[in-house]
Amino acid sequence: MAFAIDCHDREVPAYVASPRPLTGADIRTLMDRTLWARFGEVALKAPHAIQWLSDNGPQYTATATVLYAHELGLVPITTPAYSPESNGLAEAFVGTFKRDYLGDADLRDAETVLANLGGWVADYNSQAPHSALGMRSPRAYRALMLTAAFGTATASTATPHLPQDARSSRGPLSGYPPKIGVEPDRASSYPKLPT
Repeated sequence: MAFAIDCHDREVPAYVASPRPLTGADIRTLMDRTLWARFGEVALKAPHAIQWLSDNGPQYTATATVLYAHELGLVPITTPAYSPESNGLAEAFVGTFKRDYLGDADLRDAETVLANLGGWVADYNSQAPHSALGMRSPRAYRALMLTAAFGTATASTATPHLPQDARSSRGPLSGYPPKIGVEPDRASSYPKLPT
């Protein structure tokens, strides 16, 4: 599982999960989903630069992922190597998630975990109180801040994206970044190597 967490309101607007190791393509899908959850599914770019903090895993530091982040208006930043404490907010979320959702959960197989993941994230966003938010859930705090700023709650009511959600593959940014090094019309003319 990889997730995006908003440093202001502690909401997890998007996540990706798979029974296999995550790839750069999964992280780019996470970037799409996060952008859409915050700014609507027609958003092609963040309205202003937004920092995207991650660890140094190859899926986060891949050239295609870094270029894609810039294309979306995200500013990719990595934590110092071997320093998980430098991303304390994410580490705190992981600890809370393990304690409150995985502790007594049925974890018999990946399919069961993936089937429950959306509900756990939705519960965390809508029910989990945070001392830094005045003991409000992330969504309640965000609604309060939007009401204070604009006089009415305009929080995103988008449904949480499920791991099997296909919108990223059909979305406005699905063709980016292009496959580098092989032109589509030439790819089929290359001889196949024996396996």
